[in-house]
Formats: sequence, structure tokens, C-alpha cells
Amino acid sequence: MKKIKIILSCVLALWATALSAQSWSDFDYHQYQYDMTIYYTLKGTPLKNYSIAAFVDGECRGVGEVVTAEGSNGVSLTYGLLKVYSNATSGETVTFKYFNKKENKEVVVPNASVSFTSQGVEGMPSAPFELDLGVYLKMGDANCDGSVNTIDIVDIVNYLTGKSSSTDQFSEEAADMNEDGNIDAADIVQIVNDIMTTD
Repeated sequence: MKKIKIILSCVLALWATALSAQSWSDFDYHQYQYDMTIYYTLKGTPLKNYSIAAFVDGECRGVGEVVTAEGSNGVSLTYGLLKVYSNATSGETVTFKYFNKKENKEVVVPNASVSFTSQGVEGMPSAPFELDLGVYLKMGDANCDGSVNTIDIVDIVNYLTGKSSSTDQFSEEAADMNEDGNIDAADIVQIVNDIMTTD
């Protein structure tokens, strides 16, 4: 009986995870009458495999995309574009979540919200609305402390040997410095090379 309860709990957890992921990928804007536009940027250097979505009371109301456009001075601008949808013309509070696709992690973006206004615009391509993830994600910053240094190397070795990180967080994606899908000695070598060339 105890084994059945454990298996059932695991199945329910996986089902809940699947529903959470569906709220992003299956978002359908056709059910809403009104929209607003948000031009956003992520503070820090984000990793490649991520998405940003807008939420109202836990319900997905739009999924962002990254856009590169030609600026007026000939310089390319890269920013996030997010259409947010509603059936109310105004007044709803829009919050944001960051989804790390590689690690399958969903994180609420702290201290970031806007008030929905039909046909409203938040930010501009040249001055986008800033979403601060609270952790500056950089390739090589395995312990998510905001810098790439020898402590990241120690934490990767600890990870490979089953020991704990020096911080509460460990990003497998950031630790995979060469982006080959594995965390190994090759990533450590590349971090060492990067540290030596920047110092």
C-alpha cells in the first residue's frame, strides 16, 4: 500500500509539472479581447535556453520572444517582445516568470509587475522594461553568485564528486561552459581559460 501511495504521488507530481509547462506552450490569445505590448530586457547576461511569460493571478497571459531589429543609428537592437492579453480594458496586475528550458525550472521574476492597459505600451526597443532575475546568469557561473571565478571550478568538482555547492544554488546550464550537454573536465578547462584571459 505504501509503494502505491509513493507511485501515485510521483505520477501526480509529474502531471502537475506537465500542466505547468502546458500553460506556456499551449497559450491561446484568441480567447482575449484586449492586448498591450511590453518591450523587455533581462538584467544581467541571460543564458540561451529561456522564456519569459506574463501572468495574471497565476494564469498565463502571454509568452515573450526575442527580437533583433535595426536601430535608427544603424546599430542592431536585441530585446524581448511580449504581448499581454486580457478581457478587461485595464486594472489587472501583470507579473512575470522566467523559464529555464534546459533545467526545466520556472522562477517568478521578483519585484516586477505592470498594470494592464488595453493598447498600452511598457518600455521601448531602445529603452526596454527591465526584468531583474535576482541572479545574474552567466556561462561558467555555476554557483550563481554573479561572477565567474575559481570558486565555480571548485563547485563543479564538488558537483561531479557528489558534494554540495558553496552557495544554495547550482546551475547545471551555467556549469556546462562549452554547451555540449555534459558537465565535465572540459568545462573546467574552458572556465580556467576564460579566467586567465580576462585577468
